[in-house]
Amino acid sequence: MKYLILDPETKRIIFISDTIRDNEIGGTILDSGINIAPGITQIIEYQDELPEGIVPEKYLYKDGTFEINPLYVEP
Repeated sequence: MKYLILDPETKRIIFISDTIRDNEIGGTILDSGINIAPGITQIIEYQDELPEGIVPEKYLYKDGTFEINPLYVEP
C-alpha cells in the first residue's frame, strides 16, 4: 500500500509515502521524516501498485485515476 498526499484543491500529488503516522500536533509524519501540518493536505490510501512513472508534482489523482498535471514543467 502507498499513501498519496494531495493538494486538496488541485488534487496534485505532493508526496508518495510507504508509511504514515500521526505527530503530536495532529499532523502526519511520512516515511521520509517530513511533517505535514494538520488540515492542509488530503491523504489517500492507494491499495494497488502504482503505475510505472507516477511521481509527485507531475501527476494529479482525481476520481480514482492518475492524470498528467498540465502545469508541470520538467526540471
